[in-house]
Amino acid sequence: APVASYLRYLEEREACRGILCLKMLYFQLQVCCRYPDFLHCLRKGPVILLRRRDVISQGISRYISTRTGSWVSSDAPTRVSLEQVSYDYAAIAANVARMEQHNALLERFLQVEALDCLPVWYEDVVAATDRECDRVLRHLNLPRAPGPLIADEVFALQATDINREFRQRFVEDERRRIGGDGSYRGPPLF
Repeated sequence: APVASYLRYLEEREACRGILCLKMLYFQLQVCCRYPDFLHCLRKGPVILLRRRDVISQGISRYISTRTGSWVSSDAPTRVSLEQVSYDYAAIAANVARMEQHNALLERFLQVEALDCLPVWYEDVVAATDRECDRVLRHLNLPRAPGPLIADEVFALQATDINREFRQRFVEDERRRIGGDGSYRGPPLF
């Protein structure tokens, strides 16, 4: 595979001030790391690792995206409309578990590679955009442009009613599954 030439293309065409931005989950990173050129590029660093603390909401967003075919909330759905997406506890739980697995594997990868990595939490970017952007700029050794940096509300909240409704229902279902009466009905804990 012409990975080296593709990375050069990305660096020349898509990079801003020599900074290449990639968005991927661990399973995508794992495929890319099969290519020494990608690992070399990654090891040049620095790396900004944007993550979510709220893995439940992340799993719900992924579930909705896979159903609608829209990976950005401002894009029009390509499969079914948002209103046609029905709540599915098992599918959401599988997405949440997948996000948890990806996070654990990513942590291990970062420890093994010892990358120059700045962790940034999505929720912190939403709550204090300017502060978090300043941290990223300092880590990248870049100057800050004048004026405030404001996150778009739709992206900030991932604020569709369906996200909030599914999260509330999922939490209720998880509490029932765990068993508020002391009769845990999930997989073995140990």
